Amino acid sequence: MKEDGFTLVEALVALVLGAMVLSAVLSTVRVAALGAARARMATSDAEGFARAGTILSGDAAHALWIGDDAGRPVFLGRSDEIDLPQAPRQATSGGMVRPPVMVVYRIRPGTRGAILTRAEAPMAGGAIGGAAEPVVLWQAAGRLEFRFLDARGGWLRDWTARDAMPRALAVTDPALEVPQLVAALPDLVPLACASGPGPACPLPREAFQ
Repeated sequence: MKEDGFTLVEALVALVLGAMVLSAVLSTVRVAALGAARARMATSDAEGFARAGTILSGDAAHALWIGDDAGRPVFLGRSDEIDLPQAPRQATSGGMVRPPVMVVYRIRPGTRGAILTRAEAPMAGGAIGGAAEPVVLWQAAGRLEFRFLDARGGWLRDWTARDAMPRALAVTDPALEVPQLVAALPDLVPLACASGPGPACPLPREAFQ
């Protein structure tokens, strides 16, 4: 009498088919997970880009011309670092005038691209104090560098002019000719003129009208 059941060949075929179905399901799940991860990274990159642009523009709007002993601007502009003196956002505290601050931007390599950080250091009499802990503004998916706009409209990777400040600052992908994120610097005035005309300010009163 013949017994009902699967033969060895039938069982092997069923196992192979099951393995193929399971592999297809796992592959679909893996593709969906990768797509979700890419979407999260793109969203995070866009948010970091917008946040960095807002903060850089605000710092540029508060920039000051602070000269060293030779009258040259205290400013550093390299492809991986910017040291930008600026007026404090709150000019006074408890009736005392706040000193200017040095804002330090840096770009360093990250695990999946580049990391843009920002820190502040107090300034007194031209000397720069210890900087606070850097804050991460943007963890970009690709490479980043700073660029500086000169008076002729050219973008430079390093600012070497000792007697002038750039017209604008930028953060961009090194492979791009036109920078992505640009913050224009205003017409800067010396620190002594930050509160208006006075005996220590070298600018004429007409410049404030």
